[in-house]
Amino acid sequence: MLTWSNGKPPISILELNTLKSQCTNRPFQGGYVGWLGFEAGFHFEGVETKRQLPNEPLDLFWECDGAIHIDTKHQKLTVYGQMNFKEEAAKIISSKSVSTTELEKTAKSISSPNQSKDHFLTAVEQVQSDIREGHVYQVNVSWSLEHHIPNPTLVFEKLFLSNPARYTSFLQYDNHGVISNSPELFLSVKPAEDGAQITSIPIKGTANQTDLKSRKNLWESPKERAELSMIVDMVRNDLSRVAQVGTVKVHHRRIRRCGDLLHAEQKVSAKLKEGCGIPELFAATFPPASVTGAPKVSAIKRIHRLEKNSRGIYTGCIGYVGHDGQAQFSVAIRCLPFTDQTARLHIGSGIVFDSSPPLEWLETLAKARAIRNILTPTSQIK
Repeated sequence: MLTWSNGKPPISILELNTLKSQCTNRPFQGGYVGWLGFEAGFHFEGVETKRQLPNEPLDLFWECDGAIHIDTKHQKLTVYGQMNFKEEAAKIISSKSVSTTELEKTAKSISSPNQSKDHFLTAVEQVQSDIREGHVYQVNVSWSLEHHIPNPTLVFEKLFLSNPARYTSFLQYDNHGVISNSPELFLSVKPAEDGAQITSIPIKGTANQTDLKSRKNLWESPKERAELSMIVDMVRNDLSRVAQVGTVKVHHRRIRRCGDLLHAEQKVSAKLKEGCGIPELFAATFPPASVTGAPKVSAIKRIHRLEKNSRGIYTGCIGYVGHDGQAQFSVAIRCLPFTDQTARLHIGSGIVFDSSPPLEWLETLAKARAIRNILTPTSQIK
């Protein structure tokens, strides 16, 4: 989804309580879009922080008049919304794109991953020590890079054409925005008379190639299977706080191709109980379990202690609440939050007892590969 501000003032996600008893099942054609940053989850979970947060707003939603929908399978764009939005969208779609060579001249890395590798490996080893001592079972650890991107729309276009993900999106409000290539669904909400249908599809387990051997290894890996099971249990527990009794359901594990990677995922669904809306749903589930760890509060505290930089939008969520009552939020991974012309790329990995620190580092590089190839295609990270 590609959309931008129509000039109306932003609001908080806690004000988005527009669930209805019926939905149209049409693509998003108007409503509220935006993001909720990772550190906003500290409030929901009662974790104190004095860390300086990044420049982008943590809780920013605004009303818009439509969206450009992206068919990643056929690389097709379709505009939905009001006439004024369609006219603006037509100008963007018809605008001439610059070449990859021109992009290489403008996009450049500001920080170096070599400054992050040692810190990341040390953090992984500390998490494993905490696991051995029984404090946590799993913690997501990340590192980050800064990039100069004079043309965020072009970066999004190149990413969409070269390696699109299921929840690809581009949102912008004034000089703040985010380019997302997320493969992971945090929450989907579809209103119904007997209670809104809630769906979450957490991802855990990565193969950095898409051949049959990689698929088989990922499917059969005891480590990857256990890691996903742990997170699915957390999602099931989170949803049960706001679900009708007996409606929480865990579906079958599966392997899905996400661009140049393979991931293991498992759907969890439920019916929202009466009296609960978007604020209650987020209070129960945010931040996403797959990008924090288990137990969630203990994992959040360790992330806060171990990582040098705040995450901001990264590992929060990006999405919309439509005027028809439908809502959808992706997990904010494989994304580039930007302010003016400076973007941050965070990359993370879930750490468990039998993780290998060097292999976890390589996994983060594989996850960053698609975006890095656009921003700095000649760079080599080891």
